[in-house]
Amino acid sequence: MTHHPANAQKAKQKKQVLIVDSNHVMGRILGKIIEKAGLGYAVAVTGPEGVEFCKTKQYDMALIEAGMGKAQGVDAIKHIRALSDHYNQIPIIAVSAKLSKEDIKRYLAAGANGTLAKPVNELNLWKELHKNLGVCLSAATRKPQEDDEIYAILDRDEMELLNWDTLKEYSIMLKGEYKRLMHDYLTVSPDHLGEIGEAVIDGNAEKVEYLAHKLKSTSIIFGADDVSNLAAQLEILGKENDLTHAGQFFKELHMSFERVQPVLRKKLAMMKMAI
Repeated sequence: MTHHPANAQKAKQKKQVLIVDSNHVMGRILGKIIEKAGLGYAVAVTGPEGVEFCKTKQYDMALIEAGMGKAQGVDAIKHIRALSDHYNQIPIIAVSAKLSKEDIKRYLAAGANGTLAKPVNELNLWKELHKNLGVCLSAATRKPQEDDEIYAILDRDEMELLNWDTLKEYSIMLKGEYKRLMHDYLTVSPDHLGEIGEAVIDGNAEKVEYLAHKLKSTSIIFGADDVSNLAAQLEILGKENDLTHAGQFFKELHMSFERVQPVLRKKLAMMKMAI
């Protein structure tokens, strides 16, 4: 059998994802997740820039911030779709904090294949990469840790517990509101965790899914990636109505939050002192 070097080289090339996000740092944060999935990426910070990127290179998928001002994101989706047969077929995901029924209808009408809620959870993004580019999902999902591994969380350095880039960017975007939101998060989350634990014990999969989803979405804003990702794992178990491993995942979630909580309290105190 004859092997063609050009074909072999092409087969080895990474699939490429275009990220269009008005905040370059947030785009890079998404890019790090994409790199973990074995893919390449580029970040454009405006809709027109994203269109220009597509004119000079063929991307295999696009993540476009649909809520950018002056309809830049929606227009970018339309313009990219019109560029070529290739771009008329690639998966385009609209990323937005605004996902009402009307918003979703508008994004899909513009040419998006689906949507991702902001802030973007790592596991949710990985699922889109799996669905659209065939990335192995098992690399993102996992079995629960054993007790000794869970207790090892206590020994982790404080600086490794949070995604400081994410925390910084959301504090800039939300400004003075960020301190209030962090205070509310630290006040409410312990009870929220207790409710998740009770739902796990009761075998109430629907409630586990609902409560875990809420914790997942709020935790990521404060850079608590481990808490967010573990809540996402529980959300999936609830959605699949299979709570076999939910108890162990909850134990890890609880330990992760207990470790993160004092770090966030220190950060909150520092922000208040900086006024």
